[in-house]
Amino acid sequence: MDDIVLMAYVDGEPTSRECEEVEKAMSTSADIAERVALLEASVLPYQRAFQHQALPPVRDNLARKIDELAQAHTVRSNRSRLRTAAPWLAAAFMAGGLCGGASVSRE
Repeated sequence: MDDIVLMAYVDGEPTSRECEEVEKAMSTSADIAERVALLEASVLPYQRAFQHQALPPVRDNLARKIDELAQAHTVRSNRSRLRTAAPWLAAAFMAGGLCGGASVSRE
């Protein structure tokens, strides 16, 4: 049985039919039962751990600055990708043209 299905079972996400399948598999396979037990042991209460943590509010000017930095980085990153991709695209286009021309001239 797939670990993704078993993790969904541990998280309480599967349908009742899937729950029945996992429970049946656990009753017939010690390996599956052990895998489910290990997954259950690895569940940590993250939401509960941070539920009562008081965080200071983020100042508006700080939030704006973070947005500006993120947008500037995205624009720079996109330009950089275009500079890197353009020569490769041109080379691929030329290679395609050469291959296409070679196949036509042989016929």
